Amino acid sequence: MRLWNGGAIRLVSPANRPKYRQQVQAGFGFYLDMFLSEATNHYYRGPLNGSRLARLQRNLAWARDATDEYVWIYGEQSRWWGKPLNVPGSVGLS
Repeated sequence: MRLWNGGAIRLVSPANRPKYRQQVQAGFGFYLDMFLSEATNHYYRGPLNGSRLARLQRNLAWARDATDEYVWIYGEQSRWWGKPLNVPGSVGLS
């Protein structure tokens, strides 16, 4: 387990840090679809130095550094299971 109060503690006033340490943990939501979508998709973000993987790694590292313990990774395309599923209403499906 990472430190109970990681990088997010810097966002809290020093006077409130003891109470924060007792009552709060900061998590970070990480939207996976922006790295998997086609370039024409609204949620798409281009590569970093020519690599979508490099952007994913950098952004995930930033999320890890900003959270106390958890990074919540989520998406709407179900692509983490391999071949994209035909889920009606999913982002990127026509």
